[in-house]
Amino acid sequence: MKVRRLEMKKMVKKNQIIITALAVMVAIAGYFSFTSKEVSIIDEDGNTVELSQNKTEEAQETMQTATETEGETIAANEGAAGNQDDAEVSAPVDDTIGEAVLTNAGAVSVTSDAIVNAKLNREQTRSKSQAMLMELVNNESLDAETKQKAVDELVAMTAVMEKESICEQQLLAKGFEETVVLISDGCVDVTVNRSELTEIEKAQIEDIITRKAGCDVSEIIINTVD
Repeated sequence: MKVRRLEMKKMVKKNQIIITALAVMVAIAGYFSFTSKEVSIIDEDGNTVELSQNKTEEAQETMQTATETEGETIAANEGAAGNQDDAEVSAPVDDTIGEAVLTNAGAVSVTSDAIVNAKLNREQTRSKSQAMLMELVNNESLDAETKQKAVDELVAMTAVMEKESICEQQLLAKGFEETVVLISDGCVDVTVNRSELTEIEKAQIEDIITRKAGCDVSEIIINTVD
């Protein structure tokens, strides 16, 4: 169970970096053009600038550099996380802990396993989708319209990931320590590490999800862990 938690920590740290870099790469990718037609963009001072074919190629090179830098940053963070996690694994265990506490801890480990697996599956699925879309964006043989659709999907996916993260943080602030929020196909699945929920707790969850995910109560599905 501790190994799964460590894997989850690394995955979360990695995805936080990916989300930031992805937003930058998507913005740059939006300016790709494979014709000689000039494209107008707005610079930092609010002035209109004509982006020629040469500048478009420069933007592509910038995106590639950002991708390489991102890879180095992720590797560095994973190394730091690995050192920290190794320290956690090697931490001594107090053999004097009471039997009641150990029993409770065991129960939490079993139920938390479902939460960890759900988050890992979600992140792995999203990573594959992001990789596929980035391949389309970087494919020089595809037309501009196809590339733009891929960019739009990346932007939408990033927005969904941010909403899920915000929802989970808000639920944590309300005392729901382990949750998974998955937004897809017009519905929001919320899994809570509780064997059961009171009507008040359900109402709290629904209030947070409707406000932060921008959905209706009818679109929310709340699951508990047995």
